[in-house]
Order: sequence, then C-alpha cells, then structure tokens
Amino acid sequence: EELHSLHLIALDGKRLVGCVCFHPESNSKGRIFEMAVSEEYRGRGFGRQLLHTLERMLAQRGIHDVYLFAPPDAEKFYSLMGYQPQEDIIIKMGTELRMMKKNLSLS
Repeated sequence: EELHSLHLIALDGKRLVGCVCFHPESNSKGRIFEMAVSEEYRGRGFGRQLLHTLERMLAQRGIHDVYLFAPPDAEKFYSLMGYQPQEDIIIKMGTELRMMKKNLSLS
C-alpha cells in the first residue's frame, strides 16, 4: 500500500513546515489521510499550496475523486478549497470527523 501513496512536504528554507499524504483506492479515486502544517506557519498559504500541488498531481494521474475526514476545526479550510461535506459527524478514536469530497475534474 505505502508504495502507491504520495507524500508531499512543505519547506521554509530547510525547515519542514507541513505535509500531506494521499493513498489511491482505484485508478480514479483515493483518500487524503494526513495533512498537517506547523502551528506557527498556519494561515500563511503552506496548506493551500500543498493541497493545490497534490490535486494537480492527482489530476495528471487520472485521479478525480478525492475524499478525506476533517475535524470540525479544519472543515472551513477544506470547504474554501472546494471540498463538500458528505455525512454527519462521526467519532473515530475519540475524534469528531466529517467526510468531505472533491471532484478534481470539476475544479
């Protein structure tokens, strides 16, 4: 599984400030399963750039349907990035999450 996953990082000089991981589930669909930006770098565009870069790479590979599970405090960010809430909030390992999806061929 890990061999097919994509892992992108954001750097400020030589300092690692963010990352995003994606795992394909088919030739056209997959899941963003980890996205993080260092607290002091939030709000400075690193997360947007990571996600835009990942989405471009996925679209070039023919992957158009992307989903993730967002905590409530990240839903606004993903909504602004074009992700749509799909279901009620679920609780996974004590954390509230909502599935959000985006069709990259519509962006």
